[in-house]
Amino acid sequence: MASAYIYKTLAANNQKKLTISAWVKIAKVQEQMIVNSYYSGSYWGSLYFGSDGSLRFDDYRTSYILKVRSTELYRDTNAWMHIVANFDCSIGSPTAKLYVNGSEVTYNTQTIYSQNATTSWNTDYSFQIGKGTDLGGNNFNGVMSDLYFIQGYTYDASTFGEIDSTTNLWKPKTNPTINYGGTGGNSCHLKFENSGNMD
Repeated sequence: MASAYIYKTLAANNQKKLTISAWVKIAKVQEQMIVNSYYSGSYWGSLYFGSDGSLRFDDYRTSYILKVRSTELYRDTNAWMHIVANFDCSIGSPTAKLYVNGSEVTYNTQTIYSQNATTSWNTDYSFQIGKGTDLGGNNFNGVMSDLYFIQGYTYDASTFGEIDSTTNLWKPKTNPTINYGGTGGNSCHLKFENSGNMD
């Protein structure tokens, strides 16, 4: 399965909250990027899989100001996974969370932002979907669907998915209530329905 990526330069803003949601199916267990916000090797944010299959959510600004690692390892190349990453550094005790298929992961590493930190996710960097070369990692290798990138708001997994009452499996909500406003036009929902319609 070939890997591909898309990117755009974000409009500058100083939001203190972010939510990323995506359905992914990996083709290979390797270090691979889901999304990142990249300026240089010294300033970047990334949501990605480590080479061991752990899920990782980072912000690096000459040192790690956000570094979150799942204890769980995700190595199933046959299953779809719903991933949500969010943070809120506007509050006195900032939070950063990862969810997989509706449940928050357990963490073996958790370095959280300081209050009102300047983040690499909410600035005028290159927002890259599936692109890993600038960070030294691999491009995303698999299938991705229903990517939400929402600046200025923190949503948990239940905003985007729910348990199917028949199969008892986690499934996407078809029309979640999302606020896309007030973020310089950066927030988006990309369905990736086909190669000619990226939304």
